[in-house]
Amino acid sequence: MRARRCGFFFLAVLHLCTLSGAGDRPTGAAPGYDIVFDSNRSGTFGIYRMNLDGSDLETVVDTETHEIYPNPSPDGHWIAYARAKSVERDAEADIYRCRVDGSDNQLVVRDGTFPEFSSDGEWIYFERSRKFLVKIPVGGGESVTLVPRKDSIFHGSSLIKPTVSPDGRFAAIISNYPGTWFVGIVEIATGDIRKVGHGCEPNWFDEGKTLAWVSSKSVKERTGIKTFNIADGTVEVVQDDDAPFGHEYFPWMEEDGKFLLWAACPPRQHEHADSNYQIFVREMPSGAPVRLSHDKFTNRWPKGLRVKGPK
Repeated sequence: MRARRCGFFFLAVLHLCTLSGAGDRPTGAAPGYDIVFDSNRSGTFGIYRMNLDGSDLETVVDTETHEIYPNPSPDGHWIAYARAKSVERDAEADIYRCRVDGSDNQLVVRDGTFPEFSSDGEWIYFERSRKFLVKIPVGGGESVTLVPRKDSIFHGSSLIKPTVSPDGRFAAIISNYPGTWFVGIVEIATGDIRKVGHGCEPNWFDEGKTLAWVSSKSVKERTGIKTFNIADGTVEVVQDDDAPFGHEYFPWMEEDGKFLLWAACPPRQHEHADSNYQIFVREMPSGAPVRLSHDKFTNRWPKGLRVKGPK
């Protein structure tokens, strides 16, 4: 049994809304997926789960502290997340994991945030102190700092929201070296850095051949979602709408590129802790954006969760 059922989301089969009006229900974007995300609907942030069409919203874990940044395991059995006492940027946080129904909740490591499973499910990568990419066995144990190397050119600069390629060779990061925030790709073994562009929140897909990321340059409403081809450096705009929900953030692309998840908020909002971010999905490459949440809360970091067997 999942923890508790909520009634704030509903499936409007005949009139799911897109950014500009009525849109179609997603039909076959990727069978076998749910969505996990964090939301402050209870007064604090917690981890929630719903169907890919926006129906059947349920709580995974939600306590009096903040459960944030959910990331499912490749086999669809576990969710890693961070637990923090506040949503301040430098708030102390710890890494937990639980089963997808919220059971078997367990501490993995103290002093970490933005967790992510390795592709083989044996490790959890995470950010520490806004400066380090670290990994630890999923069951806890000795942690290993991967980036930056002591001789790295950006050692001492910020390194946030890292995500590691499926083969473990590269980390996509956000850094302010040498003073301007950018998305970059670091070769973990050497520390070599390749800049992708201004923006944030990179996400690997296509077997690590492509990044989806939030771009802040040459977009309609402050941000848009683009892809970066690792082999040839080509950039493609994949989602960029105007107001009222044109401020796109938190992108997640399905591994085969079949569908894109993100959240967006209205103009004059930006803060991740208290803006009205709503969750959207679109079938790629040419499907219309479909709005999945219709509420007053802050809904963030949607990720696809592989569903194994009946719910």
